[in-house]
Amino acid sequence: MAMVSPRGTLLRQVVGRGMALAVIGVALGLLVSIPLGKTAASLLSGVKPNDPTTLAGAAIAMLVIAAIACLGPALRATRVDAASALRAE
Repeated sequence: MAMVSPRGTLLRQVVGRGMALAVIGVALGLLVSIPLGKTAASLLSGVKPNDPTTLAGAAIAMLVIAAIACLGPALRATRVDAASALRAE
């Protein structure tokens, strides 16, 4: 499939699949952090356990890092020469 797809489509698919997993992970992390935030309240100083700004900042940071991490393999996949890949098989 990667050998016949245009580079833009392949890049979008690889990054899209990686980001879908990252979004699911961030959503699950946010859901778990809300009840656990009350437990960790004694460890926090100067921040509320479920501070929306902190949670949003962490979620955005994780998604940006995931996007950067997905770009490397996606760009590498677009540079594969179809003929050499077929010969290797």
